[in-house]
Amino acid sequence: MDSKKIEAVAAAKKQIVEGQLTIWSTRLSALVDAGDLRAALDTMVSPVELASNNCGCNAPCDALTSGALQGVSNPNPARG
Repeated sequence: MDSKKIEAVAAAKKQIVEGQLTIWSTRLSALVDAGDLRAALDTMVSPVELASNNCGCNAPCDALTSGALQGVSNPNPARG
C-alpha cells in the first residue's frame, strides 16, 4: 500500500473517532443534565467506540428491545 492510501485511511479513521467522541460526549452530557448519574458513570467507563455502535436508527442498541422507542417501528427493517 502506498503512502497516499495510508494517509487517506488515517484521515478517514480520524473522522470516525472524532464523530464517536462527539456522540459519546453528547450522550454523557445529556445523562448528567437528566440527573441519571448511574447511566453517566456507565458511559464514562464504556469505550468511546461503542457510543456510535447502533442499528442505524440513531438510538442506542438496546432501544429497540427495551421499549425505549415505545412502539416506533424501524422504517427500513433491512438496516436494523
